[in-house]
Amino acid sequence: FEDMGEFDFDFDFDFEFGGLTPVADWYYNQACCLALAGDEDGAADALARAVEYGYDDADHAADDSDLDAIHGSDTFKKLAGRMTGLEEAAQAGENAFNEERWDDALEAFKAAVKVAPKQGHYHHLMAFAALRAGDTDLARKGWTAAMGLNYNKPTMLYNLACTTAIAGQTDEALGYLAKAADAGFEDFKLMKEDPDLDNVRDDSRFDAILTGMTDTLKLQREIETAAEFEEWSTVAEQSRPLFHRAPAHSCRQTGPPDRPAMGLVHPARYDHAGDAFPDPPLFQLAFRHPL
Repeated sequence: FEDMGEFDFDFDFDFEFGGLTPVADWYYNQACCLALAGDEDGAADALARAVEYGYDDADHAADDSDLDAIHGSDTFKKLAGRMTGLEEAAQAGENAFNEERWDDALEAFKAAVKVAPKQGHYHHLMAFAALRAGDTDLARKGWTAAMGLNYNKPTMLYNLACTTAIAGQTDEALGYLAKAADAGFEDFKLMKEDPDLDNVRDDSRFDAILTGMTDTLKLQREIETAAEFEEWSTVAEQSRPLFHRAPAHSCRQTGPPDRPAMGLVHPARYDHAGDAFPDPPLFQLAFRHPL
C-alpha cells in the first residue's frame, strides 16, 4: 500500500490477533503511514507505542522522510529523546550483564523497562539481573510481567521455577517447572544440572517432570522423522498424544502450520487437526495455507 501511495485507510487493526506479541517495528511502520496520510496525531501516537515496545533507533527516525510531517513537533523531539535513553540504558545493561556487574545491570534494565514497559525482553533481563543481585521478589515480578507480554513463555516459567526454588518454595517451584515442560521448555540438560534448582532436585516430582520431558522429546523426534519421509499417517497417529501431553507447546512454539498439524491435514484428518490449534485464529490461519 505504501509503495502504491495508499496511506488513508483503516488502521484500527488488532495487534493482539492470535495472542501474538506486538513488535515495535509494526508500530513504527504504522506511524510512517499515518504521517504520510497527514494524520500527525495518529502518527505521534503510533510512534509512542513503538517506543513502549522497545523501538530505540532515534537516528533512523530523525532521518526517515516518511515522518517528515512530525519531525518538527515537540512530541517527536521528546520521543526521540526517549529512544536515545532506551538505547543507552540497554547498552549499559548489556555491558554490565556481560561483566556480571549485577547491581549495575539491574539499574540499567530498570531504566529500560521504564521507557519500554511493553517489551518483554527488558523485563526478562531485569529479572535475571535481580535474581543474581539477590532480589528474588523483583525477579519473580519481572518474569511474570514478561510472560504476561507473551515473551518466551516456556523459558519465563522455567525462570520462575528457579526463582522460587532459590527462595525455598519447593511446591511452587515444581509447579512452575511442570508448567514450563508443558509449555515446551526443552533444555533437558540445563534442568538436570542447573544449580538454581538444587533445592528441588531430590524431590520425586522433579524426576517425574524430567521423565515426562524425555518422553515428549522422543515423540517429537519420531514425528519429525516420519514427516521427513512424508509418512503422514504415522505423523497423525503420533501427533494426537503429543497435543494432549503438551498442548501449549504443540500449537504455540512451533507455529502454524507445524509438522504435526500437517500430518493430520495431509490424510484429510481435519477433525483431529483442530486439536493442534485450540486458538480459533491460529486454526483459521493454518487452513488458509495451501497445504
